[in-house]
Amino acid sequence: MRAVQAIIEITGTVFVLGILIFSFVYFTKNRKQQTLSIGTSNSTTMIFAGITNSITINTTTIGLTSTVTSLAVQSNYSSTLTRSSSVYIRPKSYWSTSGFFYEAIEINVATTGMYTISSDSTMDTQGFIYNNSFNPSLPDQNLMSFDDDAGVNKQFILTVVLQATTKYILFVTSYAGNTLGEFSIIGLGPATINFSAINSSKIEFKSNYSSALTVDSPFYVRSYGSTIRFCYQAIEISVSTTGIYTISSNSTIDTYGVLYNNTFNPADPDRNQLSSDDQTGGNDQFLLANILQAMTTYILVVTTYYDGVTGDFSLVGEGPDSISFSPINSSRTQSRYSSALTVDSAFYIGSYGSKLIVYYEALEISVSTTGIYALFTNSTIDTYGAIYNNTFNPADPDQNQLSSDNQAGGNNQFLLTNILQAMTTYIMVVTTYYNGVTGKFSLIGQGPDSISFSPSKEYIK
Repeated sequence: MRAVQAIIEITGTVFVLGILIFSFVYFTKNRKQQTLSIGTSNSTTMIFAGITNSITINTTTIGLTSTVTSLAVQSNYSSTLTRSSSVYIRPKSYWSTSGFFYEAIEINVATTGMYTISSDSTMDTQGFIYNNSFNPSLPDQNLMSFDDDAGVNKQFILTVVLQATTKYILFVTSYAGNTLGEFSIIGLGPATINFSAINSSKIEFKSNYSSALTVDSPFYVRSYGSTIRFCYQAIEISVSTTGIYTISSNSTIDTYGVLYNNTFNPADPDRNQLSSDDQTGGNDQFLLANILQAMTTYILVVTTYYDGVTGDFSLVGEGPDSISFSPINSSRTQSRYSSALTVDSAFYIGSYGSKLIVYYEALEISVSTTGIYALFTNSTIDTYGAIYNNTFNPADPDQNQLSSDNQAGGNNQFLLTNILQAMTTYIMVVTTYYNGVTGKFSLIGQGPDSISFSPSKEYIK
């Protein structure tokens, strides 16, 4: 009986203790939730007059106890990447031959801790932090942290531990080469971040060149499928000292600049191209930044963004030495032929399944000098031109055709640009876009030498 009684007493004691423990835990948890639910969170920002720093204090009040949960000091810095900013080359980038404008900023803190540094700009920015020093020629040396667009709108955010009284270099640049614009830097951390722009000014040589694009300037067709011609001037440039140079234009026309290594071929304008730009220089002017090697020949092509535009322009070159500008003599010889399409002219049946008569004149053309030649018309009728290699077959007007055009010359006139080989016979067919049309026309040829025009007796009606 005593054993049974002892078991009953122990069981009862354990049961009572369980109830007490459960009640204590439940009451404590509920009390904590109630206390937290009546707590208040406050964020106070203190900004001191004349100082571009702010302190943000986040506090949480629980019952009668006030606890500071975080302390963030905000520091700010603003500047601009301009055409006078320093330039470096980023060897591993897509724009490996183009220059990148940058600003180097020395930063330090009085309190060791975790800091975030972010950018705010309309540019696509990149940020780098270096320990102690930065060498533009060795951009990977001393690199601690890097970011491109961890922030919104293609902005960088860097999170690093900064040691007190230690020198760091914040390097601000752009994702794409030849980019200029304003930017702001926001720093957050346990203490103020001191920003101090590094004066990287150096003696720069300035070189100047002035000229003009005229109706007599050579022209070429851009490579992206257009048949429209752009006047241009090719300028040979060279330097005596290897380094980073900038070349910018100044003009009332919307300029476009392209830099080539060694040679420029108007028939293949993408070959040997190092860099190109339209309006980085502001006011629709180009600005190119490149490493130029001493004793190396480069070709700078100055042209326009829009076709058919002419006007004066000047160039300014800046770098560790002067730039030699020497225009390439690309004068063009003009040849002319005049005639008329009449009801007595030869004709053929229009293509694309048409049964309509189209009048034409076929001319044998040849040149003494191989090169790029342009052939275009001047007429009141809507002309259509095609050039053929060796022979033209009116029954099959697509056979042997090298090129054709309707209105690239403006005002419904054709313009053909081709490489013509010396001592080779070509057939130039002048006809009309619409069937049955007659009228006078002039055929103008431009190129490095004269073009011989001779009506082909084989195709005379």
